[in-house]
Amino acid sequence: MWCTREYTGLKEHLEDLITYFEGTCEFCIGNMGIDQYLDEVKNILAQKDKNADEINMLAYYVYAVILYKIESFDDAFAAWEKAKQYAAAAGNEIFTAKIYSYLAIYYYVKKENNKVKIYFYDAVKIFEKYNLYTELALHYINILWYKRYETDKTEVIEYLNKAYQYVKSSESQKDARVYLHIGYIYKTIFGELERGNAYLNTARELCSRNGNKEMECMTYHTLADSYMLQECYDKSIEIYQNIMDNAKYKDLTANLKCMILTNLVYCYLRVGSLEKAGTALERMESLLPDTQVNIREQFTGTTKWLRACLYILQKEHIPEISALLKEASAVYTNHKAHFSLEEFECRLLGTYGDYYLLKGDIGSALETYLQQERISSSYSKYAQKEAYKNLIKLYELKGDEKLAEVYKRKCN
Repeated sequence: MWCTREYTGLKEHLEDLITYFEGTCEFCIGNMGIDQYLDEVKNILAQKDKNADEINMLAYYVYAVILYKIESFDDAFAAWEKAKQYAAAAGNEIFTAKIYSYLAIYYYVKKENNKVKIYFYDAVKIFEKYNLYTELALHYINILWYKRYETDKTEVIEYLNKAYQYVKSSESQKDARVYLHIGYIYKTIFGELERGNAYLNTARELCSRNGNKEMECMTYHTLADSYMLQECYDKSIEIYQNIMDNAKYKDLTANLKCMILTNLVYCYLRVGSLEKAGTALERMESLLPDTQVNIREQFTGTTKWLRACLYILQKEHIPEISALLKEASAVYTNHKAHFSLEEFECRLLGTYGDYYLLKGDIGSALETYLQQERISSSYSKYAQKEAYKNLIKLYELKGDEKLAEVYKRKCN
């Protein structure tokens, strides 16, 4: 954990925990880390009658942030309310604003838009009053994480620009997270890969400078994913192999390792390195028991899908493929609102089409690929391109060069 330093006192230790949990990605937090620090903060709060108001404010605040990271929103809300009371008693406007920032997200998730605006702009006023540029940047980035898929992208762009303007005026160890998220959103939402990569490389440099290994890996992961979308699979594989084989990153959580291995397996499959794909997939499967409880089922579903992909390419274990895809589909249905793998619905449909094609069921394959094409319009242009490629493959197989040519033009 990069925030750990020599213990200098309870206040400083709580501030370190806040820095860590505010800045780390949900996938970087493992069960042991969550349990260890939740228990530690609970023990501090058990002494709240003896603590100063400032200590209770910090303890309740970090307790809420940890709960928020594992999506226990209502419990987090209750802890923030307590933190808000102690912030008022301590006369700490800055932490009041930080709490308002998270309450704006809470009400956004709850779809109480009037309260979102009140808390969001009250936080902005306080941060601006004290010229807290890092906090302002993070304030916009935090809620943007939830707003990023909204149909109307006007506000998304406005928030991106605001976050960037504030982070340019900041010099903080937290700035890497802002650049990482801006780069991620340009890559994922707008498909502007080169622009996204520029922000990601800034984030990577800041992470390396500050010794933030977990976020550095998340940044590398996002960069490698960008290369994958550009079909530069060898570049992606090189990055992922370096992370998984580098002793510097040996302490990464099983969550983050599973995210990385998901894409490494996928890249191996795309370049036809099936033996390496199988080995990496086995490594991912072995990590599943150590993943965070609230994400484990999603990773399990992803391994089922990847194994089905592998069997299709190997043309082996054909009777097992249908069951694997059904299990993966069931997991996606349970978690589709916040699934860990981007555009999984499109990828899953493509694999179903490949399975039908392997069985010689051209009609079902065509129907499935067309369904993939229809839903891909709600995702990225890269998802659409994958659907077009599948239809080109199928129409060429059918000897329908005219329709194959239509989709070739769409691919360009």
